[in-house]
Amino acid sequence: MNKSTILALGMTVAVLLTGCDNQQQAQSNLMKKVEEVLQTEVSRTTWSDQISDLEQADQHDFLKIVEEGKKSNHDVKNLIQKCLQNIDQRKSLLTEEKQVLTQAADTVKNMNSSIKKLRKTEIKNQASSVLSLYERRYAVYQNMRTSYEQALAQEQGLYDMLAESSRKLVDIDNLVYERNNSFNKVTELMVEFNELTDQFNKEYQALEKLISGNKV
Repeated sequence: MNKSTILALGMTVAVLLTGCDNQQQAQSNLMKKVEEVLQTEVSRTTWSDQISDLEQADQHDFLKIVEEGKKSNHDVKNLIQKCLQNIDQRKSLLTEEKQVLTQAADTVKNMNSSIKKLRKTEIKNQASSVLSLYERRYAVYQNMRTSYEQALAQEQGLYDMLAESSRKLVDIDNLVYERNNSFNKVTELMVEFNELTDQFNKEYQALEKLISGNKV
C-alpha cells in the first residue's frame, strides 16, 4: 500500500521575515499550521511500509494455502491462522494511520482563519489552492481506507471459509472475486491519492516561494 509522501520542507526560512506586523504574523501562522500537518504525516510513511510488507507476506501465504489445500485441509490450518493474524495487524495499522490523517485534516481546516487574514491576492489564492488540494486528498484517503477495510473483511471471510472442511469451491471463488474487486478499487484510489499528493507538494512549494520572497 505504497503512497506518495508529502514533502517536509524547511519552514523556518519562510516564516522568519523581518518585522512583526499583522500581515507577517498571518503568513507565519499559516506556514506553522502547514508545518504541523507535514510533521503529523511523517509517521504515516512507516505504517504504509509495514502494511505493504504485510500484504506481500499475505499474498505469499495465500498461494501456499491454495497449493497445500489441494492435498489436505488440515495442512493449511496454521497458515490460515497466520493470515488471520496478518489481517489483524493491518487493521491495527490502519487505525493508527486514520488517527494521524484525521488529526492532520483537522489542522488543515483551521488554516482557513489564517488564509482570510492574508492581504496579497496571489498568496491568498495559492494558500487556498494548497488547502483545497489537501481536502480533496483527504477525501480520497477516506474512500481508500473504507475500501481497504471492506477488502480485509472479505479476506477474513475467505480465510474463515478455507478453514472449514465443508467449504464449497464456488463460495470460495465468489469471495476471492469480491476481495480482488475491493483491492482493485483500493489500487485505483491509491493512484488518485498519489497524484493529489504530488500536486499538493508542488502547490505547497509554490506557496513557500511566494511567502519567502514576499516583502511586506
